[in-house]
Amino acid sequence: MSENYDPARAPHLAKWGERVRLGILNEPCPGCGKPKCFKPYLTPDGQIIDMKVGRCDHESSCGYHVTPSEWKKNGGTIPEWDEEKVKEWARKNPTERMEIPFSMVTARNDAQNNVLLRYLFTVFPKDALIASATRLFIGTTQPKGDTIFWLIDERGKVRSGKVMRYNPDGHRWKDEDGKGRINWIHSMLWKHNRYAKCDPDRYQFEGCLFGLHQLGIPKYEGREVHIVESEKTALVGTTVFPQFLWMATGGLANLNVMRLKPVMDQGRTIQLHPDKDGATKWAAQLNTIQESCGYENIYISPVMEEYWTEADGSHADLCDVLIRLALEHKRTPVSEVLASMKAQNPTLETLIQTFNLIPTDNE
Repeated sequence: MSENYDPARAPHLAKWGERVRLGILNEPCPGCGKPKCFKPYLTPDGQIIDMKVGRCDHESSCGYHVTPSEWKKNGGTIPEWDEEKVKEWARKNPTERMEIPFSMVTARNDAQNNVLLRYLFTVFPKDALIASATRLFIGTTQPKGDTIFWLIDERGKVRSGKVMRYNPDGHRWKDEDGKGRINWIHSMLWKHNRYAKCDPDRYQFEGCLFGLHQLGIPKYEGREVHIVESEKTALVGTTVFPQFLWMATGGLANLNVMRLKPVMDQGRTIQLHPDKDGATKWAAQLNTIQESCGYENIYISPVMEEYWTEADGSHADLCDVLIRLALEHKRTPVSEVLASMKAQNPTLETLIQTFNLIPTDNE
């Protein structure tokens, strides 16, 4: 990214506060038709270019993304903008980041009634899973037991919480139309409570990596960071390999310099674990990241490719693989599991030595 790049002078994807202000929170995606998942591009003065120009949040299942340059190249028009209106729009859109009190995080810590955790208790040792849930501040809604994945940055500031519903089998809950629902704590607090710190006219929501707060904990200083797409996968990864810091982007398209900057600023080694159907995109994004900032201590882990099987499915992620392996060897001691895996794949010993991928019960 150029140091002279000025986002106020280029079209951009509408932020949450801008979508609230323009009344376009529930617009359907032109590709998949699902509501609430489409972000249109805006001109610098807040004009919608066209409701076909934007990106769908469902990168894997839909993948719809039309940029302003593609729109213009194919004959579409982009409204001109006025500098005074740009300044006026900027004044309407706050730059101060919204924050949520940490007391809300600690008040929603109820692992026993969390539907996702109750399933994972049947797969992994309960003590290890509780330790991981505590470490990552996994929250629970009442009375339905939905999971709250709190976004807490490296300074310990709570930016929001991502609320996701799961079925008793550990898979995402979907409605009769086959759509999974995601809620955000900052949006819920503003909609139902008019909580001042979540006022989109005064504060801006800015996401971060799930699990980023671990960078600020002294006992984790210098530890390698492993990044996945799904928050659930970060939880499972922490349970199986707690010696690493597991974090999640929360979306296929969220692997970028801005999200990784706090990790890179500490000079951490970064291992990326893309989903099976997202490997190509993350490989391309890795090249973009390295070219734009020159950070070289970041790699794509071979673990997923080594242990993925067709039975896992073409949309599987590392979580699916780890759960399958855990269920296959649930009653087998770790030493025997490793011996069996090494017998099946002689290269595992080299992989373990190279990447320190040794399961342990100790943090």
